[in-house]
Amino acid sequence: MHVTTVLHSQGTLLLFCESVECYIGFNVRESVYLQIEHLVQDAVSKGAVVVTGGKRHALGGNYFLPTILGDVTDQMEIFHSEIFGPVASLIRCVFPI
Repeated sequence: MHVTTVLHSQGTLLLFCESVECYIGFNVRESVYLQIEHLVQDAVSKGAVVVTGGKRHALGGNYFLPTILGDVTDQMEIFHSEIFGPVASLIRCVFPI
């Protein structure tokens, strides 16, 4: 098992593991792939940061790289949508003390 460390743009440290035998499934329909791509591009155009992934896999076809988006806000479509793909959104929350 490989451990990858990513330093987020705001200084947040993220740790995640990647299994040597990890398999990425494809999206059954091109329309689903295009919806994932649209939601990621919309978020990035509105200030989200692609921590990892964010694009079509080198295999081509309907494979989308596992993606982590940072700085996601409620102004982005992905915040309000159920995404059927390998995308995790990091949303900053402020709780009253």
